[in-house]
Amino acid sequence: MSALRFVNAPYLRLSGRDEIVAAADGHPFVSCFVAPEAVGFQRDETLVWNWIWGDDSSLMAFGEPERAARLLQDVMAETHPSRLTIPVEVYDLLPEDARPPTPNRWRWFYTRAVPELPGVKPRGEWLDGSAEDEITELLTAGFPGASNWPGPARGSGRRRWFGVRDDDGSLAACGLASTNGGEVPNLASICVHPDARGRGLASDMTTWVTARLLDEGAPLVALGSYVSEEATHRLYRRLGYRDVYVLASGRLRPEE
Repeated sequence: MSALRFVNAPYLRLSGRDEIVAAADGHPFVSCFVAPEAVGFQRDETLVWNWIWGDDSSLMAFGEPERAARLLQDVMAETHPSRLTIPVEVYDLLPEDARPPTPNRWRWFYTRAVPELPGVKPRGEWLDGSAEDEITELLTAGFPGASNWPGPARGSGRRRWFGVRDDDGSLAACGLASTNGGEVPNLASICVHPDARGRGLASDMTTWVTARLLDEGAPLVALGSYVSEEATHRLYRRLGYRDVYVLASGRLRPEE
């Protein structure tokens, strides 16, 4: 299908998380990525809203792809974002000069229920700042392409690292739970040390942290995984996570 150019049709401006989530009838994808201070734009049943990620302003989109692509371009002309994080169906409809040239593509998953998989033994613990060097060492060995690392947070919201330790006290697996300024915790950088793989640690740890976050009152738990990690996707699906979208994320223009 050919790219769609913007049409400058009117749209409704929304203010704050509650208005934006209500406009989407509480859809989990929108709920996951809307911060309290977000600004949204609505045309019919299509939504675009801003998502602040560190010093970057990213636009996200929800709705029928053709309508979302048109609304997104109208909003981009007004707001001039530095990034987009949008479903690939919307990305593919944008002109080349209105989309990130080299986006990351990743699957977005969510669940509202504690995983119940036979043979899984939930285990884990929250890690404090004293474990940052251990986490960095583990990610370097097992997941050098991880999207999140210890250190200063980008964006607002709560960040908590978690992990599983071996009997000798060494860190065998880790992950990050963060809210990114919204109310829904997102799991990221889930990693098992290469020497500890094949023992079910990823299933055990993901089950543990999902249960903890839901017990704390989270309405759902979400996670993202690069499209190439199909073995990881099968694990999450077995744990009851649903993948709803493949997203394309990236900068619209090179950093100065």
